[in-house]
Amino acid sequence: SSGLNIQFVVYVSPSGPLSCDQNITVTLSISGNTGARKPLDMVLVFDKSWSMSYDVLEITPDPQGMDLEGDAIFVATGTSGLYDMNLIQPGYPNTVGTYNSPGVSRDVDMESGYAFLADGTNGLRIVNVNTLSSPTLLSQLDVGGDAYAVATTGTTTYLGTYGTDTTDISNQGTANNALYIGRSSTQAYGAQSFQPGVDFISGAQIRIRKQGSPGGNVTVSIRSSITGASLVSGTIAASSITTSYQYLTVTFPTILSLNSGSTYYLVVTTTTNDASNYYEWGASTSNSYSGGQAFQNTTAQSRDARFETYFIIGLIKIDTSSPASPAVLGAVSLTDVWRIWWDGSYAYVSDGSAGLKIFDVSGDTPFIVGTYNTSGTAYDVSVYGSYAYVSDGSAGLHIINVSSPSSPSLVSTYNTPGTARATRVYNSTAYIADGTRGIAVVDVSTLASPTLLRTYTTSGNYLDMEINYPWGYFANDYGASGIASIHLE
Repeated sequence: SSGLNIQFVVYVSPSGPLSCDQNITVTLSISGNTGARKPLDMVLVFDKSWSMSYDVLEITPDPQGMDLEGDAIFVATGTSGLYDMNLIQPGYPNTVGTYNSPGVSRDVDMESGYAFLADGTNGLRIVNVNTLSSPTLLSQLDVGGDAYAVATTGTTTYLGTYGTDTTDISNQGTANNALYIGRSSTQAYGAQSFQPGVDFISGAQIRIRKQGSPGGNVTVSIRSSITGASLVSGTIAASSITTSYQYLTVTFPTILSLNSGSTYYLVVTTTTNDASNYYEWGASTSNSYSGGQAFQNTTAQSRDARFETYFIIGLIKIDTSSPASPAVLGAVSLTDVWRIWWDGSYAYVSDGSAGLKIFDVSGDTPFIVGTYNTSGTAYDVSVYGSYAYVSDGSAGLHIINVSSPSSPSLVSTYNTPGTARATRVYNSTAYIADGTRGIAVVDVSTLASPTLLRTYTTSGNYLDMEINYPWGYFANDYGASGIASIHLE
């Protein structure tokens, strides 16, 4: 009615720009002319447009990698193994089960109720999580190196390993004794039993020299019995063997899957026998290697041959069609594997300082078909359609056209304020786990010119993420570590 004059004033303390999770005080002051008395209904509305809300932090030790399946989150938590969390109420993860693996769990990928765990120096662990509250180990595979990354289709699993030492067994030293190769019918070949510590072999080395001028090449084989069929073999050319002892290496043409702890035989043969022209495989004077012994033909000797066996560090392809008995199919060397993204016949690898690597994985042995050396450190890669989104550390987000895997090309970059560690894309929006700077949200509807929509900064260090829109789940390993639930709308 006429004569009514009311003034509303809203005070916000502290004044000025605000940061996420900051406590503020909002005061509403109402004044009017003293002669008016009227009932008044009021609603104070906070507009959160273009903001995101931090809802829950489910505490876990040292979360390093994560995956979603159904209404659950699975987290690789370093030395604490695997954490299972239910998501019956989206946005509010709740830990219900744990599996304390013996290694350092770096990454996890889910398929059909099984958690495929990259468990550091303990290789691949396959954990049955069909009952979230009681995860149980189903099988393991020791692949050497430090398992950092894993991606699975269920029937096939790709494991990324890191390290510099590719030697499984080493029994090197002086050769004060010998096994004879091609000297006579009773000294035709030598063998050395061994028990691998790694579940596959890529090559071997022997200490060898010649006497006289033998003409036959030397064959180095792996067998399950001394006189059994060769499981894999390689050749040392006669021309490369001298009259002085030297270590010569054979790289086998294919990877051979082994069972660590079982007994195998390294067998060395040649094509002829000649008492004046033969080979000597250097050996010790005693049993210096506790995992086996030497044989002259099939006769056990009280000594060991000088040898080494090798494996490959990099991208390991594993048959997991029977999850209870995984077996290595093939492997290819890599520099610094951080994450793997599988898509059809190709595996995309974020290879640290070496950038993006693309592998054809249609056969047993992966082979490289394309590379793009990003300017930073490639920590993560995700592929949507014909484009790879590489989280490139301090160099931010790199968008790469991979429509032709043999010739990937840079489309654009966006240098985030922090250290880009993981990226997921939803509805033309890239959500980036940006290290200590929280989350960067980037519009990628125009791929050639990504633009920042907003950032969300919290006191943490975000290393990995998954999206089940409108919720984002982020692995934070700093301060109060755990899985942070962020409402993205």
